[in-house]
Amino acid sequence: MEELFYYAFLYLIGLVVSVLILRAVLSINAMLRYFRSQTILLGKIAEKQGIPETEVEQLLVQAGIFDANRRKSQANSRSSNKSI
Repeated sequence: MEELFYYAFLYLIGLVVSVLILRAVLSINAMLRYFRSQTILLGKIAEKQGIPETEVEQLLVQAGIFDANRRKSQANSRSSNKSI
């Protein structure tokens, strides 16, 4: 009987930990989506103001919001996928 309580307790601890991990992952995902949408919005505003996209990217990289190397690698992978 004592063993049953022990395993039930371990199960509950595992359940709580998995829920906490899931909540952390979902909140990080939501933050990334928010920053991505804000970056797109900023790009559209800059485009309407006549500011070149490269200048906006440089400002975002300096602020630490944007990773230019990742964007270039994503653009390269997209272009290679289109050619296939």
